[in-house]
Amino acid sequence: MANMIMMNISKMQLKQTIDQLDNNYLELVYKILQQFPQSAQEPPLEEISLQGSVLRYANPTEPVAMNEWDVLQ
Repeated sequence: MANMIMMNISKMQLKQTIDQLDNNYLELVYKILQQFPQSAQEPPLEEISLQGSVLRYANPTEPVAMNEWDVLQ
C-alpha cells in the first residue's frame, strides 16, 4: 500500500466541511461516502417508521381508566 497518512478528523469537522461545500458537489460527496462501510446503529427517531406497527385499534374514542395506563404502574 502506498504511503497513507491517517488524520484524526472528528465527525463534527467533516460535517462542517460538507456544510461549506458548493451544492453542486453534494451528490458526488454523498455517493463517495456511501462506498465506505457504515456502522450498525439504530436509525434516528425521525426515520423510524410506525406504519403497520399497530396490530389492533379497537374503540379509539373509548375513555381509558387510570389503572390501565402502563406508564403509571
